[in-house]
Amino acid sequence: MDNLDLIINKAKSGQLPKGFIYLPDNYEWNLNSPCVIANIDDASIFKSSGLTFTFSSWFISEIIEKASAIQKPLLNETIVKAMIYYLEYEVFLPDLEATPPIEIQIDEDLLFYDSLGLERIEVNCKNLYCKRGAIKGSAFCRTHHFEMVLKKACRFQH
Repeated sequence: MDNLDLIINKAKSGQLPKGFIYLPDNYEWNLNSPCVIANIDDASIFKSSGLTFTFSSWFISEIIEKASAIQKPLLNETIVKAMIYYLEYEVFLPDLEATPPIEIQIDEDLLFYDSLGLERIEVNCKNLYCKRGAIKGSAFCRTHHFEMVLKKACRFQH
């Protein structure tokens, strides 16, 4: 079994064999993570060892090509970051400090906002200019609690 650093170096030098890359299924990869290139039909063999299919070997070259545009010289650690980013968000890593794409961030923000629960009519929001009720466990309405916790403007008003 190889490690991810070796696989990345083979890909960078154009010597990566055709196949599918299996890595630990927790996505907490680093350069020492165990890694195997195998046929897609071998998936059951690796599943029992905690490895899962991630990319085809040719796609690693695509990730490396896109990542080389954001860092020179391109470090293997950045390639690992780019691989994880692609698996999580299905887009290439746009820059070294990238946050989740805006569509995903909005979905996560909405989930958080909706999780705050109903506003209490009998308890006013502590914001002096707000006429809404405070949510349970807070002195603020959902909008102002959202802004206090996440330190950004709330896009939701429902």
